[in-house]
Amino acid sequence: MLIPSIAIVEFIKVAGTRLGAEQAGIKLKLWIARGTGVLSVDEETAFLAGKLALRHRDVPMADVIIGALAKQHKAAVITDDPHFKTLSIKTVWYK
Repeated sequence: MLIPSIAIVEFIKVAGTRLGAEQAGIKLKLWIARGTGVLSVDEETAFLAGKLALRHRDVPMADVIIGALAKQHKAAVITDDPHFKTLSIKTVWYK
């Protein structure tokens, strides 16, 4: 499993409202300690994300960055967010 660094921000924002920021951070650090990689945005990713953002102006910036990383790594995104379908990114959702 790979986590884009911007998804850490999103997770703390969303899960932090339910669990608290500290617990959300602990959960993330546990995943990382168990081998989950964290992907940073480099120049190549930024250019790809910019192109995606230009073509899909209605998609939030975090989603185009996550989408660019998913495209680069040929990965699916664990989400039920419809923006990723717009970006032609495969998604998986666990209930």
